Amino acid sequence: MQSRALELAAVEIQGNKAANKQTAVATGVELLSTQTIKDLPSFMGESDVVKSLLILPGVSTVGEGASGFNVRGGNIDQNLVIQDELPFFNTSHVLGFFSVFNPDLVRSTTLYKGHIPAQFGGRVASVLDVRLRDGSFTEWHGSAGAGFAAAKASMEGPLWKNKLSVLVGARQSYSDWMLKLAKLPDVKQSSAWFNDINGKISARTGKYGTLSVGIHRSADYFRYAQQFGYQWKTSGANFSWRQTWGNALLTSITGASGKLQNTYFLPQGADAFELDNGLEFHTAGLQASLLNIPRHEIQAGIQWNRNNALPQELRPYGPDSGILPRSARQENGEEWAVFAGDEFKVSDRITLYAGLRFSRFRALGPNEVLVYEPGVPYSEETVSDTLFYGKNQASQTYSGPEPRISLNVRINERNALKLSYNRLRQYQHLISNTTAATPTDTWQTANQYLPPQVSDSYGAGWFYTDGDKRWEASLELFYRNTGDVPAYKDFAELLLNDHLETELIAGKQRSYGSEWLYKKNKGRWTGWLSYTWSRVRQQAESPYPALSVNRGEWFPANFDQPHQVTLFTKYAINPALYWTFNFTYRTGRPVTAPVNGYQVGNVVVPNFSDRNNLRIADYHRLDIGLTIDKTKSKLTGLKWTLNLSVYNVYARQNPFSVYFQRDRKGLPKAYQLSVIGSIIPAANLVFYW
Repeated sequence: MQSRALELAAVEIQGNKAANKQTAVATGVELLSTQTIKDLPSFMGESDVVKSLLILPGVSTVGEGASGFNVRGGNIDQNLVIQDELPFFNTSHVLGFFSVFNPDLVRSTTLYKGHIPAQFGGRVASVLDVRLRDGSFTEWHGSAGAGFAAAKASMEGPLWKNKLSVLVGARQSYSDWMLKLAKLPDVKQSSAWFNDINGKISARTGKYGTLSVGIHRSADYFRYAQQFGYQWKTSGANFSWRQTWGNALLTSITGASGKLQNTYFLPQGADAFELDNGLEFHTAGLQASLLNIPRHEIQAGIQWNRNNALPQELRPYGPDSGILPRSARQENGEEWAVFAGDEFKVSDRITLYAGLRFSRFRALGPNEVLVYEPGVPYSEETVSDTLFYGKNQASQTYSGPEPRISLNVRINERNALKLSYNRLRQYQHLISNTTAATPTDTWQTANQYLPPQVSDSYGAGWFYTDGDKRWEASLELFYRNTGDVPAYKDFAELLLNDHLETELIAGKQRSYGSEWLYKKNKGRWTGWLSYTWSRVRQQAESPYPALSVNRGEWFPANFDQPHQVTLFTKYAINPALYWTFNFTYRTGRPVTAPVNGYQVGNVVVPNFSDRNNLRIADYHRLDIGLTIDKTKSKLTGLKWTLNLSVYNVYARQNPFSVYFQRDRKGLPKAYQLSVIGSIIPAANLVFYW
């Protein structure tokens, strides 16, 4: 026998200890594996990072086709969403049916919905931290696949073996052929598509350092017949340099820059128009971690964020349009923050995290600030003066501390109790008075009349894991109180409005509830059952009683859905063949609707209920999927995965909204709108090499 030396490829193991329910100090942290995202039966067979979050307790949406997601009673703009340090202000494709994240490139998806570490700021509800993986440093690999709605491809490999790698992935939809099969003429004449591309170059800088640069670009288009349409796109780039210095210090320098551009248009008629808005955003940060202090994990750093609002611009669409050009400008904003946090292992059973973030924000020109007469409501008629601010001149400044604390007490090897408290500040607001966000909505910085949102969040939880980690169970309680949440007067006019303070009220919001989770991790059957009970209340009380909503009383938020049940199961016939099932139930959301009416001459005038005083029907849906995964049963050659799914198995016509039209007698009659009211089969085939 002869000896022979073989060089093995490097194996990189990455994880997120914050998601370990037993040992992690934080409450309300969820790690969603890439495999789970791909296993879930999904709409049109397209794996979706954001939609996959909805199987987690405490995460909800107002309905199918709605952009964004709600976490523990928070608005969709109260979620900080980042991909490799690049912030996303719009996470959706095709008005919410798909997300902008390419699951084939994702390494990890972590949702912080309870305790939020001090390095994160700028939002008051949650943080969704999506990380793309590095390309392979040793071998070239690729994939290509197609489904009913979209095609995708990716490639990765070494540009310089063991030194420099590249990862790139792209998707393109082609869903118009399905719209042509519809029975309604307006749907046949509609169009919808999206595309996105992500790229990442990673370099190993010496033995203990990595440098990466990434790009992202996504574009969407939606047109309903010739009545109206939207188009929007996001583009950006990011970089990161992480370096370990001996055994004592780890540093990270990051930065990102990008642009969000939105357009709403009416394509035909004398009033055909295009309405544009958007946002430029820039961010940079420096973070350091001390590694050699026994029982302590100390992090500290500094961050800078800059948002420049693109003006709203109205333009005529086509030669026959009689629309006159108009524009409205919003303020720019800049935020500086310093933070520090220490995770201290007090004993073998007690771990404490204490952190502090201090942020300072400035609203910057060029802009004009209207001054109103004292003692009367804000309106164009009560303007007494106008203040002018030049470029980068501060018109308003806000600052304040944001303490964070969390405690884990391990009762024994199987049970742990946790407590947490967070204070967070949000200086950017999504201005929208619709139930589901649309590209016409604008991001508005805090200013003289619209202060930052400040939230105090409390959490407590019990977490159980059995000896071999086959079963998990948890119960979490939460309460969040948020001040200065933008609320809207009745019939508010928000488009092309450069004095939004005349339409807004600085309101209050509070949410509270409990989350139950029972999970099985091993065996032929795996999955979990979760139940969430929560309430979300808002108050819009103006100093002038006539402008208050519901007389200044507390009322349910648009996304107040008290009961939510999710059952996700996976049955593995063998490692390469398995079924998945997903059932969702949630309470119908609140609506405002006519409750009676009165007649003036020959016209019946409806009388509406208090805001959000009624509810639409409850939502429930069952999805089934079958996956054949030949990447697990083939060691060499071309590998493939086939996913067959059925979305909305029993064709439930879940209502998205209720609207009213007059019947022949002139009386308002209610109609239910269901975005998806039938069974949706799909297939998705992906090849790997």
